[in-house]
Amino acid sequence: MWIVETLVVLDVLAEFEGDLIRTRTGEGRVDKACGVKMGRKSKMTPHQMKEALRGRRIRGVMGDIPGTFNFRHGTISRLAI
Repeated sequence: MWIVETLVVLDVLAEFEGDLIRTRTGEGRVDKACGVKMGRKSKMTPHQMKEALRGRRIRGVMGDIPGTFNFRHGTISRLAI
Protein backbone atom coordinates (compact mmCIF):
# COMPACT_ATOMS: atom_id res chain seq x y z
CA MET A 1 0.00 0.00 0.00
CA TRP A 2 2.86 2.44 0.78
CA ILE A 3 4.22 1.93 -2.75
CA VAL A 4 1.00 3.30 -4.26
CA GLU A 5 1.08 6.31 -1.93
CA THR A 6 4.73 6.97 -2.83
CA LEU A 7 3.93 6.84 -6.53
CA VAL A 8 1.03 9.26 -6.06
CA VAL A 9 3.32 11.73 -4.25
CA LEU A 10 5.95 11.41 -7.01
CA ASP A 11 3.27 11.97 -9.65
CA VAL A 12 2.08 15.14 -7.91
CA LEU A 13 5.67 16.43 -7.62
CA ALA A 14 6.37 15.68 -11.29
CA GLU A 15 3.21 17.49 -12.36
CA PHE A 16 4.14 20.50 -10.19
CA GLU A 17 7.66 20.60 -11.65
CA GLY A 18 6.23 20.41 -15.18
CA ASP A 19 4.00 23.39 -14.42
CA LEU A 20 7.01 25.36 -13.17
CA ILE A 21 8.98 24.55 -16.33
CA ARG A 22 6.09 25.61 -18.56
CA THR A 23 5.71 28.87 -16.62
CA ARG A 24 9.43 29.71 -16.82
CA THR A 25 9.70 28.95 -20.53
CA GLY A 26 6.56 31.00 -21.21
CA GLU A 27 8.07 33.95 -19.35
CA GLY A 28 11.27 33.54 -21.35
CA ARG A 29 9.35 33.63 -24.63
CA VAL A 30 7.57 36.83 -23.58
CA ASP A 31 10.88 38.45 -22.60
CA LYS A 32 12.49 37.44 -25.88
CA ALA A 33 9.53 38.81 -27.85
CA CYS A 34 9.97 42.13 -26.03
CA GLY A 35 13.59 42.28 -27.19
CA VAL A 36 15.38 41.16 -24.04
CA LYS A 37 18.71 39.53 -24.90
CA MET A 38 19.13 36.20 -23.13
CA GLY A 39 22.35 34.50 -22.07
CA ARG A 40 25.79 35.68 -21.04
CA LYS A 41 27.06 39.09 -21.93
CA SER A 42 29.64 39.14 -24.69
CA LYS A 43 33.30 39.46 -23.72
CA MET A 44 33.92 41.59 -26.77
CA THR A 45 32.69 45.12 -27.27
CA PRO A 46 30.75 45.87 -30.47
CA HIS A 47 33.80 47.74 -31.80
CA GLN A 48 36.07 44.72 -31.18
CA MET A 49 33.57 42.42 -32.92
CA LYS A 50 33.39 44.74 -35.91
CA GLU A 51 37.17 44.96 -36.21
CA ALA A 52 37.66 41.19 -35.79
CA LEU A 53 35.09 40.48 -38.51
CA ARG A 54 36.70 43.05 -40.78
CA GLY A 55 40.09 41.40 -40.23
CA ARG A 56 38.67 37.96 -41.05
CA ARG A 57 37.07 39.26 -44.24
CA ILE A 58 40.27 40.96 -45.37
CA ARG A 59 42.68 38.15 -44.50
CA GLY A 60 40.31 35.21 -44.96
CA VAL A 61 41.95 33.35 -42.06
CA MET A 62 42.22 33.85 -38.32
CA GLY A 63 45.89 34.88 -38.41
CA ASP A 64 46.86 37.01 -35.43
CA ILE A 65 43.37 38.38 -34.75
CA PRO A 66 42.93 36.55 -31.39
CA GLY A 67 46.30 37.81 -30.18
CA THR A 68 45.48 41.36 -31.23
CA PHE A 69 42.32 41.42 -29.11
CA ASN A 70 43.67 39.15 -26.35
CA PHE A 71 40.91 36.55 -26.91
CA ARG A 72 41.08 32.88 -27.74
CA HIS A 73 40.51 31.52 -31.25
CA GLY A 74 37.12 30.07 -30.23
CA THR A 75 35.77 33.47 -29.23
CA ILE A 76 36.70 34.95 -32.58
CA SER A 77 35.58 31.94 -34.63
CA ARG A 78 32.05 32.09 -33.17
CA LEU A 79 31.53 35.52 -34.70
CA ALA A 80 29.34 35.37 -37.80
CA ILE A 81 30.91 36.41 -41.08
